[in-house]
Amino acid sequence: MSKFHGGFKRICVLVLVGTMLLTAGCGALFPTEEERLPPPLIETRRIEYITYPAERKTIENTISGYAVVEAANQTNVSVDTNPGGILTAIHFKEGDWVEEGQLLLELQNEHIKESLEETRLRTEIAELRYAKAREQYKNGEMDVVAWKQAELDIYLARRNLKKLEAQLAATQFFSPVTGRIIYRREMTLNAPVGGDVVCTVADTSELVLRYLGNRGEELPLGAICEGVIRNDPSGKVYPLEVIETPLGNTIVKQAVLKSLEPLPEDIELGRQVDIRFVLEKSENTIAVPRRALQTMGSRTYVYVFADGYKQERDVKVGIMSSDEVEILSGITDGDLIIY
Repeated sequence: MSKFHGGFKRICVLVLVGTMLLTAGCGALFPTEEERLPPPLIETRRIEYITYPAERKTIENTISGYAVVEAANQTNVSVDTNPGGILTAIHFKEGDWVEEGQLLLELQNEHIKESLEETRLRTEIAELRYAKAREQYKNGEMDVVAWKQAELDIYLARRNLKKLEAQLAATQFFSPVTGRIIYRREMTLNAPVGGDVVCTVADTSELVLRYLGNRGEELPLGAICEGVIRNDPSGKVYPLEVIETPLGNTIVKQAVLKSLEPLPEDIELGRQVDIRFVLEKSENTIAVPRRALQTMGSRTYVYVFADGYKQERDVKVGIMSSDEVEILSGITDGDLIIY
């Protein structure tokens, strides 16, 4: 009995040791799975937008530019009646004040003047003889043939005088109006002169302003603009009426304005006047920067930042200024406009 128990104990010990060895071997062959590490947390970078809060204000579509002071009546003087004549005398310079009928320049005419002087003397003699012959004929002291000869003599003398006077007139050029010489072409004495304009005389009794800025064709006829003489310390604003406009006019190239108040007496021709005219105006309306406005086909829209992300909003626009646009519908006060 004791042998049986001793053998049984040995068997149990061997089984236990084998089991332990087997368990240890399996652990070496099949290692236990390690615990997974949690994935790193990546923070998404938020997109930052430049926004502009929609607000109500006054918006104006304004035409701004400048005009120059000119004479309402300007007359050109040209030598088109005697083109190619030799210029011998110039009696004026640019800026001179001249009277109507004042001699401005002459072409070569010395021989005409000499002949004209002799012809005038001969005509005076012929007039005396004619007057005497007429009295004699009335008194019966001269026959018909002699009287007829006296009539022919005075006719020829008068005709020759008129012919020479016309020749001289073709070589002399006079001021057609009283005013100031505002332009003189470069000319050389004792040289041929063409038939183009040689000078311009301006009647400064009535002044106008010729608009030289942009969008002049948009100035309505009869519109009242604001004008400020440039570099005028007083800064006075003059009301200016548009009296001519290039819109639909093939002759007028720029708008012309006239001051409704007297301009300074000493204002110079060519002086610049800053012009301003409000073409359209809207008050207490939503306006946003023009660069925020987007178009695609027939769509007009803006980007707004709402509910934490960028959105599109279709809008209806009104007045446009140089840097802003009126929004009639599509956004409300306080909307954050992205631009």
